[in-house]
Amino acid sequence: MLKGLLLALVLALIPTVKISAGAAGPQTPSCGDYKVTTNEVIAGVKFPKGTYQINVFGISCAKVMGSKGLFAKFLKLKDEDPLPKPWIYLADAIGAPKFSSGPGVGFRVQLLGSTPTPTPTPTPTPTPTPTPTPTPTPTPTPTQLIPAEPKSFADIEQNYGSVAYWAWKKSKDKIESSKRTFNDFQNIIAPNSGILNKTPIIAFDVTSRLFSDFAQPSKFYSISFSYDDLGWAQSKFEELFSDPELLREIQAPNRGGPYQVEGICPSPDRCHSSSPNTNRAGVAVVLVGYTPTRVNYLGETNGDLQSHEYTHVVQQQQFVKSPREINGLASLKQYLPWWLVEGGADFGGIVSTHYDSFQEYSKTRLRDVNNVPKRDAAWYENFINPASNQEWIPLGSTGEIYTVGFVITEIFTALKGPGAQMEIVRQIAQGKSMDEAFENVFGTPWKTAIPIIAKVIASERAKRN
Repeated sequence: MLKGLLLALVLALIPTVKISAGAAGPQTPSCGDYKVTTNEVIAGVKFPKGTYQINVFGISCAKVMGSKGLFAKFLKLKDEDPLPKPWIYLADAIGAPKFSSGPGVGFRVQLLGSTPTPTPTPTPTPTPTPTPTPTPTPTPTPTQLIPAEPKSFADIEQNYGSVAYWAWKKSKDKIESSKRTFNDFQNIIAPNSGILNKTPIIAFDVTSRLFSDFAQPSKFYSISFSYDDLGWAQSKFEELFSDPELLREIQAPNRGGPYQVEGICPSPDRCHSSSPNTNRAGVAVVLVGYTPTRVNYLGETNGDLQSHEYTHVVQQQQFVKSPREINGLASLKQYLPWWLVEGGADFGGIVSTHYDSFQEYSKTRLRDVNNVPKRDAAWYENFINPASNQEWIPLGSTGEIYTVGFVITEIFTALKGPGAQMEIVRQIAQGKSMDEAFENVFGTPWKTAIPIIAKVIASERAKRN
């Protein structure tokens, strides 16, 4: 289900600067140095006089540096004045303060060295004893601030800048406090394949912990193959899937067609997609196609692809033994919003891969956020809740169900944690409507939340190039 060529295109938009989550020193590249001549306070945070190195993210150096730049403007604010909207001060940039106007956009300031206070010249007196040099009082390091946790959709509307951090933080906490919930796993590699990720269990393990509160596979197989192994991979899949009736539904012409393997690996140089499948016994088989030469596509080598597909596996598991079992397992999109299926999996993939670094998560999420289409709020309202799911069909190939779906899922997670998306799936599998499931999870009517979400996405997207 991972979008193959689309992923290759959007990865090109990811910034190439790598920032260590634990770096305490200046980050590179730098816009240069800025000298602060007196002790200052910005939005209640102390900045001692000294020389600061400035680094930018998603904004030009010219807008930040100089006497008319943003940093100079912030220094001129009164001590307790808030930053001008949409700017906020974040503490998630460990080791240096960070000012942000939205996810992936902002600048760091790193104190390189304070300006020394001149030592007073001894005053002549009748005795030769010099005046003691005053002991300087150390200035506290700027306090690291965390954006206020959003508690409602109204909070999201007022401060969308808090969403990325809290979605990441709640996911990180869940992963680190949970254990893997599948045990019977087999990694199967085709005989002639040049596989780029030979240890997919690492990614599957993390995503299993992300959704540890939900049903997961009784048995789990990962089949990795390249174009030279199409026949072998198809036979192996059908052998392990072992549910002929459901397989006929999956292979219906209006669904996946008879050859899942060929569908995700149509040629030697286009063999870089994947497909999850779960039978009625809860056995899951993930098919992963590889083009061995695509070594520079991180999503295919760092576990993101596997985590994306395992999120789909958990989505499918909610339909096992449910009232909507066979149609739901044959096609999740029979019942679920398409943006929830794919956007939820994109979020699961990215946050599972980068749960240990907010900086890396922030960077990688831009592949979705920067590719959200520029539309008005009315377009987003219809996209989120169209009259028919047929309206999503042409948007699958162009990516909106992934990109917009990611942004919506991230909002859900910031409010209620990573289980929010999967609880909606579970309740729909049990027969609830989207309206019912959403209100059960969030305590807010779906029809009330839709225009808020649409307005936020349209407003945030309008700020980007």
